Amino acid sequence: MNYQMTITSIRSDAFETSKELKQCLAKEQNKVVSLKNSIDKMTRETNETRNILNEACEKLKVTKNGLIEKLEDIEVERAGHESEIATLRLDVATLESTLENLEDEKENLVLQ
Repeated sequence: MNYQMTITSIRSDAFETSKELKQCLAKEQNKVVSLKNSIDKMTRETNETRNILNEACEKLKVTKNGLIEKLEDIEVERAGHESEIATLRLDVATLESTLENLEDEKENLVLQ
């Protein structure tokens, strides 16, 4: 009879231990599911952030290219202005020379 009670006690302990292990397993599984959900959420947020950053980079590239084109246009325009300025300086020099010649002729006519 003593063996019978020992076996019953062992079975009871085993049943309680099994029950406790099942509860622990359920808790750990819940933690795993929670962690997986958190990882999935972070992955979605990371992908959304990556997409936003990619769009921002594309917009910046477009802006940069537009600025480069404007700078090139300004440089071409500046070169044109520099050419006009050089032409005007030559015109001024020519006019000054012509004026000096006319003043010399005027003096020569007065002296005659």
